Amino acid sequence: MKGQESLSASISKSDGKVSPDDQSAESLCLDVDLTGIAPASGGGVESVAIGVVQGLLELGLSPRCLVSEGTVGSWVKQFPETGPEFLEVASILRAGSHWQKAIRRVLPSRWKSAGVVGLVRQLRARSIARVTRSGATWFPFHRASARADSAVVTVHDLRVFESGLESKMDQTIIRQNISSAKAVVCSWAHPYEHLIRLFPDAQEKVFKIALPVLNPGPAVMPHELSPGAIRLFLPASVTPHKNHELVLRAMAERECLHLTCTGIEVEPFASELKKLGKDLGVAERVSWLGYVDTASLEAEYQKADILVMPSRWEAASGPVFEAIVRELPFVASSISPIRSQLVDLGLRAPTFDCDSVSEFLAALDEVIANYSKYREELAGPASALRARTWRNTAEEYRQVFNWVSGYGDKPEYLQKKVSK
Repeated sequence: MKGQESLSASISKSDGKVSPDDQSAESLCLDVDLTGIAPASGGGVESVAIGVVQGLLELGLSPRCLVSEGTVGSWVKQFPETGPEFLEVASILRAGSHWQKAIRRVLPSRWKSAGVVGLVRQLRARSIARVTRSGATWFPFHRASARADSAVVTVHDLRVFESGLESKMDQTIIRQNISSAKAVVCSWAHPYEHLIRLFPDAQEKVFKIALPVLNPGPAVMPHELSPGAIRLFLPASVTPHKNHELVLRAMAERECLHLTCTGIEVEPFASELKKLGKDLGVAERVSWLGYVDTASLEAEYQKADILVMPSRWEAASGPVFEAIVRELPFVASSISPIRSQLVDLGLRAPTFDCDSVSEFLAALDEVIANYSKYREELAGPASALRARTWRNTAEEYRQVFNWVSGYGDKPEYLQKKVSK
């Protein structure tokens, strides 16, 4: 961790005035907007932002990170000693401020609408626009308003456009961001294809830049399946769209199946799901561990026989990536994002209708009957995923940043044509 002296040296204070900056192709002027992300949350967007910034530092770039006033101490801890420069940005009604909390307490419920929240986000964005420089500005969170002359927006997912997961407020912000951005980046195959189909006019400025596995780990120890219990592992937040219910209903038909679940438990759904397990008579074969630390998560991976991912929606399944890199056989729902993910990796795996217990059990039977073969087929994709680093990802981001700043050619190899 940085000491107080170096911490002070790495922070500047926004006064709303920015002097002109000299730029060159060798010294890219880059701002990174972190004001829409909670520091030390452990979330995926935060992990991506930190990983890319760290990769840029390794490449010799010096990005300037814009952070909400009062959060810089938490952000500094996320980076090693030679971290980036930070600029604290004072914004009205910033998330978590005393003023915002007070207003929310007295604001009539009828005013606490998506429209009001969206307006507040737009007002906050003006604080960022005042301090961005003449180079590129990267917005790693696509649901924060991206206001900058040379904005690069990373769109991680488009679930707010999906049936049952709609958010008109977020749709409006995303539409505005995609329209005004100089470049848009997607991390996975399905969001890339989905975005171009939703916004065909943006196709020429959309790029696909792959990420490393966010939670990598060693290959699971080889073992033969026991003739008795089959240990299933489902590491996902306990929410309706993750579809734990399907696995519980399948367990009611197969006494050999045991399930371990890790992830944040959202109430009241989690309690209702546990009650369902009791009603089905499978509760004694289910372990609900809740959120666990990295070491505990890894221990569960090492004990598992098969990862199951019955989700009704994903942008790309993080646990499926985690299973592949550990060479752990898996079965997954046959939703279009997971199908795209497997095609992108050149990998086949048993999939199933997320509403069909019989298809889920058939997919399990396929893996159980050919367990060694499925492990062997994961070796190649696992090796490719392990080879991907944040430095690789940052180098491709740098090419996009250079292009929007006018210092480099368009990296067309990061694009592919998608039928409209």
